[in-house]
Amino acid sequence: MEIELEGSNLVVAQFMALPDKVAYAVNRNAVKKANSVVAMTLRETVPVDTGTLQKSIGSVVRGYKAGKITIGITGPRNEYSQKVEKWRDYSVGKKGGKYLHVVEYIDKRTGKKRTKRMYYVLRTKTVRHLEEKNPAVKYAHLVDAGTKKRFHASGKSTGRTEGRHFYLKTRLKVEEQVLSIYADEIKKAIESL
Repeated sequence: MEIELEGSNLVVAQFMALPDKVAYAVNRNAVKKANSVVAMTLRETVPVDTGTLQKSIGSVVRGYKAGKITIGITGPRNEYSQKVEKWRDYSVGKKGGKYLHVVEYIDKRTGKKRTKRMYYVLRTKTVRHLEEKNPAVKYAHLVDAGTKKRFHASGKSTGRTEGRHFYLKTRLKVEEQVLSIYADEIKKAIESL
């Protein structure tokens, strides 16, 4: 969504007359406020299965002073990932006819590493699984746009996924609201100066 500052010639002239640093800050704050509405609406619109994609939605504002451009980016955050519990089990010794196993795992609630001691009659193989991340960034576009019909190497169809088009729905829902929020923020900033 591209926004051009329109309105009364007086407001546009006042904005253009601002020093570069002040104009940059005013524009950045206006984009940030408008972008937060887009992120909130996108969280409401995104389909919920496990909730990972919905929780990962965030917004950030990037500004480029040299080109006098401010960009608001909304979508799944790259650093967000769901903590998945994985176990690492290794045999330590034998006690009373049973093998002692120390099990390390990642606690889902806290994300901290935990250790348990367990005794088994049989000695099991060492199973190594480390903490796994499931970034929503890698599949958000597939949920939004869907997939074409896919086939396994054997030739068997694995089906297709219908697109949910939540980005488009969000844009249609908030476009007018975002424009008005942006314009209002610019006007408020100019009036306060």
